[in-house]
Amino acid sequence: MSEKTQEVREHYNLDPKKEWDRLQIKHPHEKYITIHMMDRYIKPGDKILDIGGGPGHYGIHYAGQGHGVTLLDLSEENVRFAKKKARQYGVKMQALQGDAMDLSEEQELFDIAAKGEGLSFKAFTHSHMATVGEAKELLASIPGLQTVTVFGQESILAAYKNTLKASTKKVRQAWYDYALKFCEKEDYLTHSEHLMIVSKKQA
Repeated sequence: MSEKTQEVREHYNLDPKKEWDRLQIKHPHEKYITIHMMDRYIKPGDKILDIGGGPGHYGIHYAGQGHGVTLLDLSEENVRFAKKKARQYGVKMQALQGDAMDLSEEQELFDIAAKGEGLSFKAFTHSHMATVGEAKELLASIPGLQTVTVFGQESILAAYKNTLKASTKKVRQAWYDYALKFCEKEDYLTHSEHLMIVSKKQA
C-alpha cells in the first residue's frame, strides 16, 4: 500500500461515525440525490457491489430493500462500523476491507498510466480529484463492465450546504428536487464534490 493510500485509510479509520453523520446530518441533500438516482437503475433482485461504501449508508439502505449487497472500503474501521450499523438496522450485508485501486492481480487488463489530467493535493488527507474523463477511461478498461450513468451526488448544491441547512424543510425539498434535473448533465458534474458511477456487469 502506498504512503498516500495509507494516509487516506488512517484518516477514515480515526472516526467512522463522523462520515456517517456527514450524510445523516450535514449533507442530507447528497444522500437524497444519490438514492433517488440509484433507484432509477437498481432493479428488484439486483446484486450490488458498493465500492468505497464508507460506513454503509447506501449499502444498508439497499440491503434493507432485499438486495444482496457487498460493501468494499479502504478503511477497516468504516467496515467495522458498517457491520455494526447493519446489525442495528437488522439487515444482512457483507462488508470487506480492501483497496479498490489495487488491481495487481489483473494488471495486464488495467494498465492505465497517470496522465496528469487530474489534480492531487493535500487537504484533510491526501486527495486526488479525478476528471470525468479519467473516471470513464478507468471504467472502460474493465472487461465486462458497462457504465450506466455518471452523476454528481450533490448536483448543483455543494456550494450551498450552509444556506440549505438554514432553510425550512419545504425550501430544502424544493431545491433537492430542482437539483435532480442537473445531476446527470456532464456540464454540471464539476459542481459536485462527489461523483457516483453506476456500472452493470454484462451477462
